[in-house]
Amino acid sequence: MHVFPYLLAPTAHSVSIAWEAPAGIVFSVRIRPAGQEEQTVALSPDDNICTPVTQFSSLLGEPDGVYWIDIEELCPDTLYDYFICNGHEIVGSGSFRTPSQSKVSSRYLLMSDSHAFNLREEMAKVTFAGQYDAVFHLGDMPSGTGYQKEQYSRGWFEAFAEPLARIPFIYAPGNHDDGPHFDTYFSHQSHLWNRDSKGRSFSFTDTAGIHFVVVDSNPWGLTEMNAVNSGIPLDDAAQRRIDEIEQWLVQDLQSEEAVNAHWRVVLLHHPYTDPLTNRRLCNIVERFAVDLVLSGHLHEYHKAVPIEGKVNPKPVYLTLPSCQDPAEGFQRGSIKGRLMEEFPEMLATGNGNYAELDADQETLQIRIFGFNGEGTQHLIDKVILSRELGDDCIRYVAPEFSLHEGIVTIRAIAHNSGTGLGIIRPVVVDNGALHTIPLLGDLGAPGSLAYLDPGESLSITFTYSPKTPGSHCLEFAGSEYTIDIAEVDSVTCGNISVELSRDDSLITVTSDLVNQSEKLRLVTLALYWDGVRVSSQDLDISPASCVGLQIPYYFKEGGSHVLSIRLNDVVVYEKVYECGGGITVVPRIRDKSLWGNDGLIRGTPRLCAHEGQPYLELVDEGDYIEIPPSPSLQCGQSFSALIRAKMDRLATSEEMAHNPLLVRGLSVGWGATYHLRMVVDRNGTMKWGTCYGPNEYGWAGGNASLKQWANYAFQFGVRDGGISRIDTQTVASVPPVGDSVALNDYSSLPLFVGYSFIGHVIEDIGRPKYFTHFPGSISRVVYADTYTDDLEIATSSDWQASTSPNIRVNLDFGAIETEGIYTSQWRQVRNYKRDFFRDADTWSLDALKVSAQIPPQCRTQVRIEVSNNQKTVDAFYEVYLDDGTKTYNLPTNLQGEFFRIVCTLTGTATLGERIRIPRIDVCTLLCHREGLSGTVTWSTQEDWQAGSFDGAIGIEPMDRLTIFEEYTDPIHG
Repeated sequence: MHVFPYLLAPTAHSVSIAWEAPAGIVFSVRIRPAGQEEQTVALSPDDNICTPVTQFSSLLGEPDGVYWIDIEELCPDTLYDYFICNGHEIVGSGSFRTPSQSKVSSRYLLMSDSHAFNLREEMAKVTFAGQYDAVFHLGDMPSGTGYQKEQYSRGWFEAFAEPLARIPFIYAPGNHDDGPHFDTYFSHQSHLWNRDSKGRSFSFTDTAGIHFVVVDSNPWGLTEMNAVNSGIPLDDAAQRRIDEIEQWLVQDLQSEEAVNAHWRVVLLHHPYTDPLTNRRLCNIVERFAVDLVLSGHLHEYHKAVPIEGKVNPKPVYLTLPSCQDPAEGFQRGSIKGRLMEEFPEMLATGNGNYAELDADQETLQIRIFGFNGEGTQHLIDKVILSRELGDDCIRYVAPEFSLHEGIVTIRAIAHNSGTGLGIIRPVVVDNGALHTIPLLGDLGAPGSLAYLDPGESLSITFTYSPKTPGSHCLEFAGSEYTIDIAEVDSVTCGNISVELSRDDSLITVTSDLVNQSEKLRLVTLALYWDGVRVSSQDLDISPASCVGLQIPYYFKEGGSHVLSIRLNDVVVYEKVYECGGGITVVPRIRDKSLWGNDGLIRGTPRLCAHEGQPYLELVDEGDYIEIPPSPSLQCGQSFSALIRAKMDRLATSEEMAHNPLLVRGLSVGWGATYHLRMVVDRNGTMKWGTCYGPNEYGWAGGNASLKQWANYAFQFGVRDGGISRIDTQTVASVPPVGDSVALNDYSSLPLFVGYSFIGHVIEDIGRPKYFTHFPGSISRVVYADTYTDDLEIATSSDWQASTSPNIRVNLDFGAIETEGIYTSQWRQVRNYKRDFFRDADTWSLDALKVSAQIPPQCRTQVRIEVSNNQKTVDAFYEVYLDDGTKTYNLPTNLQGEFFRIVCTLTGTATLGERIRIPRIDVCTLLCHREGLSGTVTWSTQEDWQAGSFDGAIGIEPMDRLTIFEEYTDPIHG
């Protein structure tokens, strides 16, 4: 037997030693100062000194538990050796040094998001070389889920055994730690300290006077985030837990111990940019003048400060990078360019692997380090906080003033003469009143909040606008500037939002108009569509008031169009909008199950064959398979799925990861936003999962086979748990969640093979900012609505659908349909009102004008039909289309009151070639009547959707390949 001990709860006089082992074993611990005699303490499950904690047998079938012992009455600043014995056999050992009671400085190692921990050897060397008092881990040890015990036992305790046995670690829970095992392993760490009811949030002040507060951020960063992203109300118990943590944190920061500390440091997993952390935590730590907030989660380095505050920022928010894989990089924010659109207070971003914290009574210093691919470490960034730093440490010299249209431009050189990080916040005195200017850009261009490290200088330019007319004496940097301001005569247009409804051919503009003057103002807000004025509103706006308005516009054509918004002929907004429209061949992969759930081929993948088995090579990011929702694909309490795939490569650093084999839901992660997922992480690890309520139940196991075919399968049931397999090997398993649990229902969404949205769901657009794709090939897709072993049977060549009704999808890649027929609704040239019963609005057709995209070997036919009663076809004419925009003359006998088109589109699916798909974008009938000319047009999505579709034809979905740059994702930027 061999155990892997780890150290918890370090103080000057005590430490806790813990290890995992089978239940029922009698242990003893021998401990001695280095080079001295030993003392022996006996341990057993029945001993009053220490008993094992929660057993794991009910979870994973292994009768293991965690043993611990509190070693007390130790001497400060002393090196001890310890030995864990089973009888006379030493089964584990280590050493530790107790902190000094008289020390005036502290040193800590900071790490986060170790996951697969490919840097374990490099980090072990760092840990031993640094002479740290302790190590903080800010969460996410598992690469899978906290329900997988082996992610801790093998992935952490065995992988990092030597450092854990010799240096105390202090742990904050991350979202991947969610589950029963984190508490089993680590809850004892806070037993000596001030802690909340669950022991996951706790605080202590070290012997150098630094007050550390570890906060459990999962109740909002995981549970509440999952609920928000999934549109599920947060339950009362979760809300009470959030309230408890907030109240506990306030009480702790108000305590005498925290108030009298030299430094106050808060540590948690979820970062400043997380919207719920920003809402729940930031106002508390800023109100109580916390000096530093450390977090993880993003696998990137971020440095931010409050957007409002003093030159000496409180707190500084640092997000630690991941210590999983080598990474380095640094980008400093600039007043000429913003790092994150929604966070001008973001001072710097980058990457790395770990950090060091050194503190004494006067300064607190954090250094960020990263490894390159060769294992060499580099300093990424250094942040110095100084207690003596005052607002006067940033000095401004050589100021210059200029005035233009009531706006004063000020230029100067800012210099940090202090000993710590300083934020540039120039103060202008206007007629004796102080105005702090947040430096968020350069002359109107959006930028980042400017900062200076000790000794740095920067040339700055900013503007100041007096709000009242009259004489103003401005003072800045020891210089005065006197100006006369005329009455302000300005109306501004802000809070512009544009909503596009393709189904209704409607675009709606909403905005606020603010009159900042002291007079009534008449303004015109106008919409321009492709440079043509299409709608406007004239408004009288009262003095010093704000008016909201809404302007709708119904567009007549699909495709790309430029929307401009002009206020009194000045452009205040301009953007290109994709309005959709058009019909296209949508090839269908026939489903050979009982249920007819064909797969739709999106994009133009290549049709290939391997050992006689046809497959699709997903060449571009827009190539994927979509299985539309249907009554036979209702989400239940169990499912099974199999994908046979060959992955060409892993995601690059510039791409989104979580490459999807099979996904159904709003997003592939970061919320309880899916019914099932089978994805490949950036490092090749397979990730699987489902969701219930606000809970994401994901796990990891196995690795994708690059450039090789493999069967990826998993089953899950609320009563059965989950099993994941690659070919015949079981690579992961998780326990059941219980009969009372209902898996999240995303029955209204398709099953996607090779595609998914990724990231947080953004409320404004109802989807994440980003998408991700699978770079590889697919030859089998099987889905069942039960926990079944029939998947392999379903893929055999002699399988019969009738033998397994639980199989709801079983795609036949040898049967791809590429022809479809579209029939429009009957249309009139105009909305004609009859004067008498036999009155008719008869028109003669002249020509057909079509804009079409027809690849070689594809065929497209349009049949024009004429009717006088919308029931019988009185005449028709057929036209075969050419590629491009063409006009086709029609015979003179095509006369009637109602017209429709029947379009037959035929694509190709040829072995060895990419699939070819024709499409029609715009179809217009040109006609005349008694000196009048008229048209009937099918162009917008609304036009085409009014018809019927049969076979392999449809409307291409919009925005699936769009990245919404105007939004910020809390994880991916």
